[in-house]
Amino acid sequence: MRGKKTRKKAKKADVEDAFRRALQRETKKAQELTDLEYQELYALLGAQVQAAEAAAKAVRLRPPRRQPPTVNLLKALSLRPESPREVGEGFLKKYWGRILRNACRWWSKNKDKVPEKRIALELGLAVAPALPAQLRLAAPIAALTSTILLKQGLDELCESMPESPPGVVAEERVEEVGEEKVEEAAEEGAEQPEEAEPSGEAEAAESGWGSEIL
Repeated sequence: MRGKKTRKKAKKADVEDAFRRALQRETKKAQELTDLEYQELYALLGAQVQAAEAAAKAVRLRPPRRQPPTVNLLKALSLRPESPREVGEGFLKKYWGRILRNACRWWSKNKDKVPEKRIALELGLAVAPALPAQLRLAAPIAALTSTILLKQGLDELCESMPESPPGVVAEERVEEVGEEKVEEAAEEGAEQPEEAEPSGEAEAAESGWGSEIL
């Protein structure tokens, strides 16, 4: 039993060490991208998300009998219809709450301890657990997420705790609010004929940067 547990611990340590080395390489690349506009960073992030998801899907798929393996591979590579920018922005918006909480928790404990040259790496390690399970070892995704956070500034983000990631188009938020109001009005109108009592309460694939995006 001890031997099995020891092997599991050793394997986990090897995976974590490999991810840290990969993330260190990717954060060095990402530091050169901080002058890009947010939408360009989202496009890079989206391209990495698409590639990682396609790779994970290709591994899961098994070609049926008498069918060439390339058929399922092509199915796996049929990516979302959205542009890489839309995919990247939607991805970060979906996991933004968890990412920001992890980042700010780490920042409050380490802002005065970690050397500046290591902040991007350590921040990437902190936010990786907030990513979906199949992408937590995708070093380029963690590195780009860290870059977007650092571009905006952790002091500012952790003070204001915005509901959406930096660089999200304001018009989209306005539309969302408008839709919510319409839905609320419709619900209120549907309840007018009868008076009801008010209720009490209304989660180590490593890939290169998308050179075609750059």
